[in-house]
Amino acid sequence: MIGKKLTELRKTRAITQESLAERLDVSRQTIQKWESDAATPDVSNLIILSKLFGITMDELLGMKVKPKKSMRYPSEKTPDYENMGGAFYNQLLLEFQQACEEGKDIFSLNGLFTEIDKLPISRAKKDLSEIAYRMIHSASQRIDYPYNEPSEIGSIMLLSDFPVAEKAPDRDILKDKIHGAWLGRIIGCDLGKPLEGLHRKDMIPGLTACGNYPIHRYVTADDATDSFKPNLLATIDAIEKAKAAAVDDDTNYTAMASYLIDCHGRNFTPYELARLWVDVQIKEMYCSAEQVAFVNILNGYRPPDTATRYNPYREWVGAQIRADYYGYINPGDPAAAAEYAFRDASISHVKNGIYGAMFVAAMISRASVSSDTSDIVRTGLRCIPKTSRLYKAAAEVLAGYENGISYSEWSVHFNKKWNDEIQHHWCHVISNACIVTAAVLYGKGDFSASISLAISEGFDTDCNGATVGSVVGMICGASAIPEKWYKPFHGRLRTSINPIGTVSIDELVEKTMKHIEDK
Repeated sequence: MIGKKLTELRKTRAITQESLAERLDVSRQTIQKWESDAATPDVSNLIILSKLFGITMDELLGMKVKPKKSMRYPSEKTPDYENMGGAFYNQLLLEFQQACEEGKDIFSLNGLFTEIDKLPISRAKKDLSEIAYRMIHSASQRIDYPYNEPSEIGSIMLLSDFPVAEKAPDRDILKDKIHGAWLGRIIGCDLGKPLEGLHRKDMIPGLTACGNYPIHRYVTADDATDSFKPNLLATIDAIEKAKAAAVDDDTNYTAMASYLIDCHGRNFTPYELARLWVDVQIKEMYCSAEQVAFVNILNGYRPPDTATRYNPYREWVGAQIRADYYGYINPGDPAAAAEYAFRDASISHVKNGIYGAMFVAAMISRASVSSDTSDIVRTGLRCIPKTSRLYKAAAEVLAGYENGISYSEWSVHFNKKWNDEIQHHWCHVISNACIVTAAVLYGKGDFSASISLAISEGFDTDCNGATVGSVVGMICGASAIPEKWYKPFHGRLRTSINPIGTVSIDELVEKTMKHIEDK
């Protein structure tokens, strides 16, 4: 809570409430509410306060907490890191590539890292990997690196152009939009899930052969052939049998964010969310960056250190898929949505990994008050640093669209730059954020067309389908989504969040409306 910190800062500097109110152009009563934690300053006032008192935004918000060296957890919740599929010494080349992209001056060490990677698993490989890791993180930035990509909220805001809030739609309209966003995330996830991991060069011919390209229906078990092998456990057959939308991380995190607000309110801290990860879901449900962060949490680290320790996935797509709910509960207020998404993302990601979450949350928030897809994308871009790789890549997609480049032309260009057969590419936030941007723009608010574009591009199909479904579902509302897409769910969603389990989608919508109205 900011109240105690703000009071302390004001009194230390002998500033009265009246004087502070005058500097911020607000009433004294507003200052009183902030200091009593009855209200929270908006983003623009937080920036002014941090500058006025000469501290960072993180310090003002109480987010810089000294990590504890050790914490006590039940032994059954303490996993063996090496058996979770993420042992760092097996991901050394991913770390090397990631560090190069962040501008570290280490390219001359490529040969050394390659040779270490070739070694069989042994004590020597583990020790050498640890040395290599330290070399990477002590390396200086290249002097010719053109990007400025901070991971602290205050610095991010200074390099961005956060928009002011607008009034949300009337309740009935907003409820339909929220319902549409929830349905869109679930539909997009389940449509893309059977195709996750298939390369585009194999996926498109397979879909074409079974008469489902462009994608206009769910994948079935009957669609599978010797050359086209979707995930049969994730097909519509399995969903209809369960009479509920499938369990998946793309929907789990949205449900978890709702539970987070129930438990800790809008002023939640990254650490409070991190503890929920431990308390409400089994470790097997976490992947890549989230898996590493989970282990770091159990080992006593706190955000943001949980995002950086032995984490070569720190700019992958994971945080981007966790951001939707913060857009849902901040309709018409993209700045607030982005800041909430930052807090969530900082557990497991840095730099562009964080920006992807902020970008999506802001777009969803804007989609509650705008149907102009260019405007929605442009708003998302305003909430991330203009000096980042993600901004440059997504802005190029927007510029191409507004200059009349066709979707097929964009797709050819995109796939020349990114390759979904390369591990680092198919899950990286920038490649997938570009797909999301293109699908939102070229889909032009049409729900079915938008999710089809998102998934047809390959890469992380369920993640992109879910995100685009969420954005466009918010634009058009549940009333405009064809029944064929949601009928198989029977109005229910399965999650692996222990306090939630299988839940009614209507219940999720009502909970979201409550969180909006309790603001």
